[in-house]
Amino acid sequence: MEYMVYTGKSSNEREITRWQAATLEKFAREKNITAFAVAPLNYQETLQPLRKVTSTGIACVTFDTDSPDSGRQFFVGTNNYLAGTTCAYKLAQLVDFQGRVAIHTPTLSTFSCIERIRGFLDSIKRYNKIEVVKTETGEESAEKLLMSARRCFKDYPDIVGIFAAAGTSGKVCAQAAMEAGAYERVKIVCFDIDRDLASRLRQGVINLIVAQRPYTIGYRTADYLYRISKEGIERVLRGVPASRIVDTGIQIISDKNLNEYRESQKKLGIPVDF
Repeated sequence: MEYMVYTGKSSNEREITRWQAATLEKFAREKNITAFAVAPLNYQETLQPLRKVTSTGIACVTFDTDSPDSGRQFFVGTNNYLAGTTCAYKLAQLVDFQGRVAIHTPTLSTFSCIERIRGFLDSIKRYNKIEVVKTETGEESAEKLLMSARRCFKDYPDIVGIFAAAGTSGKVCAQAAMEAGAYERVKIVCFDIDRDLASRLRQGVINLIVAQRPYTIGYRTADYLYRISKEGIERVLRGVPASRIVDTGIQIISDKNLNEYRESQKKLGIPVDF
């Protein structure tokens, strides 16, 4: 039995998407693949290549970011819709359940961001004194991301909160808040964590971070692929939730439990630099 790992060598969304699509086309022509896992970056542009592979009978498991209409068997990762509802409640708490808030996302083409925003919007509706004034996106361009974050403060100087749907959004929103002198007044809830975001959390510029569980996502994905290869997809599916989402959960991180979170990651063997 052979196992292969394919990774892209670019930080550019369009280049990675083209590489993913080409790799999926290659999989569709292979005769000896039992199962594979993929984290599709661009939902729309990888949809048809994914459907082409799954139509051959190869079992597909998506992880980290989903493509539910592709014919994949199930998804392993954060239930991003539910995570979005949690973010809405946490931000509502921080702004005392009133005021104008904005959403910032690096992209509207990645399914994880789409679902986080959908969950956030569905949940925030419950608070009739909170108004979502805008959803900003920078289309994965560093320059456009920062410009769009600055617009949140320029166009709506009275906003009291921002939901950053991914780490890149969290960074530019934190920078824009500091430039506007608004970081003490405007509360930011952000998805993902790294050194820069942890630093902003300690400074109080970012108020809460929603972290995924990357170790668990990777471990469970690999385990499922192994089991599919040994037991077959039908038997494995018996233990998968009816929703076909294997939710690996989230962790809510504040400045109070950041060190505890860091130590928990070190115990898993994950290198952390914050």
